[in-house]
Amino acid sequence: MQPLIVLGRDGVLLEPVAGGLVSVSELRIIPGSLEAVSRLNHAGYRVAMTTNQPVLGEGRLHIEVLNTIHARLAEGLARVGGHLDAMLSCPHAEGSGCECRKPSTGMLREIADRLDTPLETVTVIGDDAADIEAARAVNAYPLLVLTGHGQATHTDYPEVPAFDDLDQAVSWILTQR
Repeated sequence: MQPLIVLGRDGVLLEPVAGGLVSVSELRIIPGSLEAVSRLNHAGYRVAMTTNQPVLGEGRLHIEVLNTIHARLAEGLARVGGHLDAMLSCPHAEGSGCECRKPSTGMLREIADRLDTPLETVTVIGDDAADIEAARAVNAYPLLVLTGHGQATHTDYPEVPAFDDLDQAVSWILTQR
């Protein structure tokens, strides 16, 4: 069975935007993140992405724009020889009670079902508490990147292994194999 890594989007692959990414023109890829995904792919890992996108439910982001943002991300990955095996988004606002919004586990469970992978074998890489809490709730292994909100999150979760960025986290993962 191929190992699976699940990444957060904003703060891990993309630079976070205050108030949420609502335009393709605001899209900024964190340097080295796409190459890190490609390295995982070439080492035999499957890689998926989850993202909370309450701006969809609020009507500030249209699904077509989200699809374009994700298509640009996929195009950038393809240019460096990488890909994502799944991309899931939750459109619900905090406090909505949905099962998909991180730290709830719906997106992780859906990815595990789609890719036929036991969650306790999954590594989740994120930059905020929601990623860590979702990983812990399904007995997955959380890692923290210090990009995005990672610096502040690390203060609250000093026991979670933390890395400067996704590239450094991937280097560590590949040496642990």
